[in-house]
Amino acid sequence: MNQLLPYELELNQQWPDLPLPDVNMAWADMKRRLDEEDKRRVVPFWLTGCAGWGLLGILLLGLGWWIVRPEKWFTHKQGTEKTNGLPEENRRTEKDTLYHQADTATTSANTTRDTILINNDTSSLAITTKDPLANKKTKPVAAGDETVSMEKIRGNTTKRKKPVVEQKKDEIIGKKKEGNNEKQLPVEKKNETGIKIPPGDKAKQKELPADTATMVKRVEKPKRDTVASIVKTEPVADTVQKKDSVVKKIEEPVVNDKKPKKDSSKKSPLVFSAGIGLYQQLPVAGQKWTPYSSSGRKTSLADYIPSVYVRITKPGKWFLQSEFRYGAPQQTKEFKFRQLVTTDTNTQGVQFTNTNAYTLKKTFYHQLPLSFNYYILPNWSVGAGMQWNNFHAAVAEREFIRRTSFTQQTIDSTKFIEPLKKDSAYEFKRSYWQAILQTQYQWRRFTFGARYNFGLQPYISFTLPGGNPQEEKNSSLQLFILFELWKSKKKDKN
Repeated sequence: MNQLLPYELELNQQWPDLPLPDVNMAWADMKRRLDEEDKRRVVPFWLTGCAGWGLLGILLLGLGWWIVRPEKWFTHKQGTEKTNGLPEENRRTEKDTLYHQADTATTSANTTRDTILINNDTSSLAITTKDPLANKKTKPVAAGDETVSMEKIRGNTTKRKKPVVEQKKDEIIGKKKEGNNEKQLPVEKKNETGIKIPPGDKAKQKELPADTATMVKRVEKPKRDTVASIVKTEPVADTVQKKDSVVKKIEEPVVNDKKPKKDSSKKSPLVFSAGIGLYQQLPVAGQKWTPYSSSGRKTSLADYIPSVYVRITKPGKWFLQSEFRYGAPQQTKEFKFRQLVTTDTNTQGVQFTNTNAYTLKKTFYHQLPLSFNYYILPNWSVGAGMQWNNFHAAVAEREFIRRTSFTQQTIDSTKFIEPLKKDSAYEFKRSYWQAILQTQYQWRRFTFGARYNFGLQPYISFTLPGGNPQEEKNSSLQLFILFELWKSKKKDKN
């Protein structure tokens, strides 16, 4: 493998003085490229200029605003107040009702207790009637510490007047307890005329009117907490609503008001739109302005060929956007990607070396981007996607240098712009992919935005004489304006 091939031996014999690239220059160029690779950031879309910091700041501000969104908090707060208004009012009403019922029960209990205490202190009379049914006892009714039995009323009750009984404390004779047996002592009584009747006079007792039909028998029992027992036996306690029932009654209207049932058949339709756009690229990462068209003329008017876009929008949520750009320019870093060396001899036998070096200035591609964008605000969106690039043309600066082969003296040196097409630009990839990060703001029919592209694949591969194979990736920052020409109409679903 170390032996030279026949054509290499013939070349060495014919051109013994053929100049070759300096080895030191080749190693210096290799060191420069290795240093550039070391300086590259881990994040592929990092920019070293102010434009990168600006775009990153815009994206961070947009993300922060989308997370915070004070108007969303305000709307949520209003909705919470509206939905919680009815439960609070219901709770207050139920609470007042419970307090009112509890007060009523307590008042009733106190009234009953006072009545019982008065009866205990002022009356121990037992009134009998001539009606044989009066001796029939009824079921006792518990009222605190006493048991009162009521008997049925007989006789003429329509024109009956209640007997007036004067009760005095000095006329009450208490009971005398002996062991477990109770003995009732005789008590003086009065008739309707107010005359006292001795306890032994049965004849006068029989003369009592037949209309008097109520007999109260009093039996003392051990004292208990009369208030608590009365409150428990009051029917008002049964009407108090339980905690679970109150919660259920409050939850039902809240659920219906806050989350009304939606008709699944009625969905917000997709909106289709189309329009045109203009782009302006900003140089970043060592790029320079190059005012040349794809044909090599010094004009940049062809850089502003309008693009065509199509958009599918979910109102207020997201939209999908696709474009087509014909011959879109891409600013690039200037570097030498091709070098050709030839020799010739004049009539006098002097040998010359001709060197043609090509320095890249600008490239042109047919672009087809596709991005998905999400609304972080009603008119502000951020998105990401992919872009397919198809090579169209390139502009390079060609430098021609003519030297003498023996003395290496420069005889002629010229520079000029040369356009390169697909057939002659063999170093360029026919197509490659880029990633997209962008943000847009919509105002009526206009859309203002910024887009950053960075290469996922190299767009050029070349090898200089005496060097190693090299590849380059490209990135770009663009500002654009879109104008909507057509928009589909919303169809009303009846």
